[in-house]
Amino acid sequence: MYTMIFQQNIGFGGCNPFMMGCYNPRLNFFLGMAAGFASSSVWTGYGSSMATPYMSAASNPFLMTTNPYAYQVPVFNYQAPTFNYQMPTFNFQIPTFNYTNPFGTLTATASTSTASSSSSSQGNSGSTASDDVVNTNGRRLNKRQGYGKEFLDKVKAIAKRVNCDYRDLLAIMNSESGISTTAVNRNGGATGLIQFMPKTAQGLGTTTEALRRMTPVQQLDYVEKYIVQNKRMAGFSANERLSGGQLYSLIFLPARAKREVLTTSGEVYYNANRALDTNKDGEITRAELDARVRSHYVSDNSFLA
Repeated sequence: MYTMIFQQNIGFGGCNPFMMGCYNPRLNFFLGMAAGFASSSVWTGYGSSMATPYMSAASNPFLMTTNPYAYQVPVFNYQAPTFNYQMPTFNFQIPTFNYTNPFGTLTATASTSTASSSSSSQGNSGSTASDDVVNTNGRRLNKRQGYGKEFLDKVKAIAKRVNCDYRDLLAIMNSESGISTTAVNRNGGATGLIQFMPKTAQGLGTTTEALRRMTPVQQLDYVEKYIVQNKRMAGFSANERLSGGQLYSLIFLPARAKREVLTTSGEVYYNANRALDTNKDGEITRAELDARVRSHYVSDNSFLA
């Protein structure tokens, strides 16, 4: 911008070339530029809304954008690498084994034997049989009147209540008396289905003579009473499953029913029941009683004919 200052008429006696106010177009032009740059109304290159021709790149060669020697910060376009990781999958298949029994198909009696023998050592389960299936394994007995379906059904009901296999209960009665209510042992007077001793009968509130006069179905009530009483005395819980050997132990020697070896040679219990020592080693064991029970199974057809 130009600043024109005239002093002819302000009392300084004409023009003085050394005065700031002298008319000098060239000098006043640069002074005017300096004043313009110093003025807030003109210096608008940074932060001002007013434009000035001296602050643009086209008119000012000293600006950074037009100065070839100006330092320019390099621009880096960095792109982070991406990783596409895929979790490996494993298709693991459990191998299957097809086992063939080298001994062939087991019969129901052999299967029961295994289960009963296993439970004999554990004392909590025995062989099982369904009441809806007629068991044809075992000996068929020619039973007379009173040992029919009613008798078999009651044996099954008692077995459920004392928690044993009804076939085991029938086998023990077969081993002891041939399933006869009137069978009597000449040595000691044992009587009936499970060979009640006279003192045992008295403890149950009856006598051996009275037991012999009962029907088979009636005598079963005392069989159940005796087993329940001895099961509790031996330390079995009411719902504990009895194997064949354990059930036989409760009848044979209830005080030792939880032992593996029930009696040995020289004891009165052994001498009176020597036939139960099947391997003749001087011991009557629960395992031997298990085996004896299995060997005396009776077919259901003995009671259904």
